[in-house]
Amino acid sequence: MILFLDRVHLFLRMIKTYCFFSFFFLVIFSIPSKAQVFGGNPTALKFHQIITDTVRVIFPKSLELKAREIVWLTHELTKNTPAPLGGKFKKFNIVLQNQTTESNAYVAPAPWRSEFFMMPDLNNLSQTSLSWHQTLAIHEHRHIQQFANFNRGPQKLAGVILGQEGQVLLMGIAVPDWFWEGDAVWQETVATQQGRGRLPNFFNAYRSIWMANKNYTYSKLRNGSLRNFVPNHYDLGYLLVNYGREKYGEDFWQKVTTDALNYKGLFYPLQKAVKRHSLTNYKEFVNNSFSFYKTEMKVEKLSANANAQVLTKPTKNAFTQFQFPNVLDDGTILTLKLSYKNISTWVLIKGDGTEQKLRIKDISSDAYYSYKNNTVVYTAFEPSARWGWKNFSVLKIWDIKTNEVQHVSLKSRLFMPDISTDLKTIVAVHVGTDIKNELQLITVETKDSVSVPNKNNYVYTYPKFTADDKAVISAVRNSKGEMTLAETNLQTYEEQLLFPFVNTPIGFVQVLGDSILFSAAEISTDVLYLFNRKEKGLYKTVPY
Repeated sequence: MILFLDRVHLFLRMIKTYCFFSFFFLVIFSIPSKAQVFGGNPTALKFHQIITDTVRVIFPKSLELKAREIVWLTHELTKNTPAPLGGKFKKFNIVLQNQTTESNAYVAPAPWRSEFFMMPDLNNLSQTSLSWHQTLAIHEHRHIQQFANFNRGPQKLAGVILGQEGQVLLMGIAVPDWFWEGDAVWQETVATQQGRGRLPNFFNAYRSIWMANKNYTYSKLRNGSLRNFVPNHYDLGYLLVNYGREKYGEDFWQKVTTDALNYKGLFYPLQKAVKRHSLTNYKEFVNNSFSFYKTEMKVEKLSANANAQVLTKPTKNAFTQFQFPNVLDDGTILTLKLSYKNISTWVLIKGDGTEQKLRIKDISSDAYYSYKNNTVVYTAFEPSARWGWKNFSVLKIWDIKTNEVQHVSLKSRLFMPDISTDLKTIVAVHVGTDIKNELQLITVETKDSVSVPNKNNYVYTYPKFTADDKAVISAVRNSKGEMTLAETNLQTYEEQLLFPFVNTPIGFVQVLGDSILFSAAEISTDVLYLFNRKEKGLYKTVPY
């Protein structure tokens, strides 16, 4: 009897130990848990909601105006859908996240929802200069429409047996990822005056490989590469989706996706549906779309500048790129080098093309940096120690000669910095959790900051000090997405627009004396412009 009780006691101790360790590992591996809609936010952050018959938007109080605009856009797109994929629409929850410095959004199951990371993408040439929340609403709304209309036949049955993840699994097998994103980019393009399908930067990837006579197979373009530069599924998707509608009508993809989701053809159902409705085999369809765009882009007429000097040697089996080059006093070039084999590193390129590695760049959501007088100022990503959906963008200064790095700000939301000629002041774009945009001046020695009044509610990008440090030149957006250059006097904070607003994204501002260089998006390519402050003249230079 005693032996029996001892065994029972031992068994109970084992159960207790098992439960303790199970609970311990459950807690450890669920913090921070981003699978929960609100699990990564500070507990003090209170959410509100707007509920209609079409959408439910959940948001912090500071984003109420933007939440109402998202509701209005969702209603308008539901009533007036460009090239619908079907007649169904599913009411969705949209959560607006304002504590992160990342720019993104997604639609996902379990539960069905969409989350908008409301930090605007400040790269005007790659993401347009439209209001960020409006772009997200238009793009993600298309994904919501896709999910609603793709839930048919086998997908609906999978949802009954396997739940929402089962629905998505069969949808993904039938319809490849390039269609999901290409179709959403198509909607943001036709529903706005900009959209990525109107920007030359969006086509640069394909333009570059075609100019280099790289004719990759569809499977390589579809799956990507760790050795060669291959455009992503957004680029591929838009080219194929837009070509399909241009060539075969607005209902082409509705018919194709309907057949694919009904699995009319067990293997590669979408490819077989394209063949059925275009009367061409899939490989020919892809090649025809590429030929169409090569003609549109005039690729055969584009070539490298014969007068250009090649400074770096090509790397074999490892795609490499250089960003934001700065010419130093001794003629060497400071630039940020990125490749598929190595993380971002600052290097010096000498006249003979040899490279000298200087320093690995901190993790950052943006590769942008500024250089002046042997000093580099840049931003670095800094996560919250407690909350998964909260992070920061902090300022750092790197002295190239001493190789010392100095923190200038902590727990900040600062972007696109520039440093004055005397190295005493930094100007940067501050974006608060209310997503209001302003210029901030930070004193390097004391780390004190002053906000420049934003009377016109502009979105400031790429601020640069003038040569005398008395003013800042910025590329600014207005509420319509139009852009111009603004000169802000740092004594009076008065602002002067250097030329009228235009519906053209501009960026990458550089100031040298009275000359201001900047890039602007045109129909076929980005173009370099020069503005002379003395003459008040705007001059177009050479295309890229």
